[in-house]
Amino acid sequence: MIYTLTLNPALDITISADSLIKNSINKTHLKSVSAGGKGFNTSRALNCLGVKNRAVALCGGIFRKDIEKLLNDEKIDFHIIHISDSTRVNIKLIEQKSEKLTELNGEGPVIGKDEIENLMDFIKNINPKPGYFIISGSLPQNVDESIYFNIINICKSYGIKTLLDASGKPLYHGMLAVPDIVKINQNELGEVSDKYFNLKPEELIRRSLLKGLKMIMITNGPKQIQYFDQLNFYTIIPSDIKGLYKTGAGDCVNAGLIYALKNNFEIEERLKFAVSCGNANILSEIPGRFEISQVYDLIPNIKVQKLS
Repeated sequence: MIYTLTLNPALDITISADSLIKNSINKTHLKSVSAGGKGFNTSRALNCLGVKNRAVALCGGIFRKDIEKLLNDEKIDFHIIHISDSTRVNIKLIEQKSEKLTELNGEGPVIGKDEIENLMDFIKNINPKPGYFIISGSLPQNVDESIYFNIINICKSYGIKTLLDASGKPLYHGMLAVPDIVKINQNELGEVSDKYFNLKPEELIRRSLLKGLKMIMITNGPKQIQYFDQLNFYTIIPSDIKGLYKTGAGDCVNAGLIYALKNNFEIEERLKFAVSCGNANILSEIPGRFEISQVYDLIPNIKVQKLS
């Protein structure tokens, strides 16, 4: 069993228009409606891979029932911690002629102290105990930025492995707890290294691995990816995929990495498979969704190189 965590989920609505004309009425077409957020995307991707998982999230307000229905329709197993404020809405607008994507993301609800206590009680009594707990995404309002630190430490006390995918102060606090895996992008690494650790990125990586971090993967959009573990350093060049649907690609990489670890893939196979899951997501309108056949079709196009 794998658990995913989404503290700031959203009702994701994707629409398209030929082009966007300001100060005018624009005719749009509805492309998709889905339960959004990094944890939900990862659970969706794990479902595509046939991995049993459960999505844990804070949800409330007028959109909670919509999100629960969408998750049920997709057969995503979930546990919702109810909150009184309303879950946010994200709008993604695709301009067909220019192939531009504009994203309007809601700020997120205000979370009460008792609601966070309910979440922490659930994690402390989690059953069944998962092999991995995937902690990802932004925080809603009024949530202490050290929450990922606390969650990782709870998981470690139970022998549960953790994957952290966050940014800013939540990433900083989470890394202080030394999760098993960190998957972030180049900008997030640069920010947390300089602003919070006061270290160069390569020094932060080195020290984190010495403290017990098992592996770190650093993505950079469609560009070269870096992977470090306690013995190896690899670069990975993704497939050259043309598509507008980049939201959720990193979450699919997380799912692919956990799948490959659970199935004891050799390291180069593991990296190719994980990155290929992210590539396949770009071909889908729904963040976190892909066809497994596309994953295997894309694997031969991914280049992996071991460096000293």
